[in-house]
Amino acid sequence: MSRSQSPWWLIALVAVVLAGTGVTVLQQAALAAYCPDPQEQRFLTLINNYRAQNGVGRLKLVKNLGTAADFHSRDMGRRDFFSHDSSHGTPTDRARRFGYTGAFCCGENIAWGGPSLNADQVFEVWRTSEDGHNEAMLNGSYRAIGIGRYFDSTFRNNGYVGPADIWTTVFGGQPAASPRC
Repeated sequence: MSRSQSPWWLIALVAVVLAGTGVTVLQQAALAAYCPDPQEQRFLTLINNYRAQNGVGRLKLVKNLGTAADFHSRDMGRRDFFSHDSSHGTPTDRARRFGYTGAFCCGENIAWGGPSLNADQVFEVWRTSEDGHNEAMLNGSYRAIGIGRYFDSTFRNNGYVGPADIWTTVFGGQPAASPRC
């Protein structure tokens, strides 16, 4: 039986069950698919070393926050905008949307640059920033992180049109259980 031939009550039941979970099928698929790439792993190493040098505890990579970060980077690239707020809400809204329930939620750093903006460059930009990025990286209340990076070949932002790597980190206060890749 095809989906178009399914009984109306079965489709309604599935919709009710999924709505009750608070996480859509697409969000569940994104959570299942998220796994940090080597550059995102490199960023985790850089930030944890930096925090250790400054007497701050390590951050644990959390899949819910990683999926929220990845989602936001992709959304900015696909919809050509650069902002912490989107039609999907604030960083906290997005983290909650992907099931993060930890305390002290959520801080966020975003960056974009040429087609080879790597972890070391992003880390250095945020470390030397006067706009609160460094403070977020060193905030001792944060114990969890999600890291997302997206490459867009035709990113448009403030007159720029071209290839760009778009980065998002999302910080949370509680490193809740997180499945490994």
